[in-house]
Amino acid sequence: MKEAMITLSLNPNRDLSSQFARALEGRRIDLDGGTPDEVHLHTSLAIRWRKMSEAATALLRELRQLRSTSSGGNNYDEGHAPQALKLLIYSATEAFDLYHQTIPKRLEKGRGRSEVKLIGHYREAVKRLRDPVAMICNRMKHEYREIVMGRITSQMTGETTFVYRLNVAHGGVQLPDRVVHRESGFASLERTLHEIVHGLLRADFNAGELVSTLSDNYNAAIELKGPSSLGLVFVLEGLGDRTPTVAHSEPGQFDGVQVLEDKAFLTRIRARKVAEPTARTMKTTIDEGALSVQLLL
Repeated sequence: MKEAMITLSLNPNRDLSSQFARALEGRRIDLDGGTPDEVHLHTSLAIRWRKMSEAATALLRELRQLRSTSSGGNNYDEGHAPQALKLLIYSATEAFDLYHQTIPKRLEKGRGRSEVKLIGHYREAVKRLRDPVAMICNRMKHEYREIVMGRITSQMTGETTFVYRLNVAHGGVQLPDRVVHRESGFASLERTLHEIVHGLLRADFNAGELVSTLSDNYNAAIELKGPSSLGLVFVLEGLGDRTPTVAHSEPGQFDGVQVLEDKAFLTRIRARKVAEPTARTMKTTIDEGALSVQLLL
């Protein structure tokens, strides 16, 4: 489902602030977790974004390193990109869970039917953003899927994109996990990074919009301001002014982030496709459960 474009203002450090935290400032809304040992919502928000932004920064650094060192020959070193991608997927899923589960649970207390319905609509919208990332996370955690990296280089132009897939051993052959990749067989790192950052920023924006529609239900105003910045300076710089490169079989447009002057836009991004024919290089480990491996097709 296509979403409307969202415009966000960069702060003086060229970072973004949490729209949800800003919407809470000065409001009289009960955010109590119900038990003394539950973490304050502002603390949870700051921790989740810090972990996600650190992981996204690490993956972007690895992607830049791959671009600068890849010569297109047979030698291909994936570096720490698989670990960085795995950490990003885990931390992004935790952040999505905050928006999908914790925030609506805290906001629902003591509210009437109409406001509970609004919160339900918000939860459904965030679930659509969360599910693709959470599915990959759960397949890795509970179904023992491993990340395999690959490089696709145009033999006509030399342009390169770096891709990954989740492997599953079936019938003695290592194959892409079709639950995750469906017919494509893999996904580009750059596209995935765009989609995750876009989804979390949209979830945060939706949470802020929700707060603005809810009535006050507490006797004290919220004085904490939450995280002043989300820690996305490097990520916004790396994604916002570059046309992403994807494999020819991938979608030419997808949800992403664009930065122009002092604004960040959550919108549909148009990608440049690596021209066929291509040379494809993949690095994987075959264990005893598989006798062979399907290459990147």
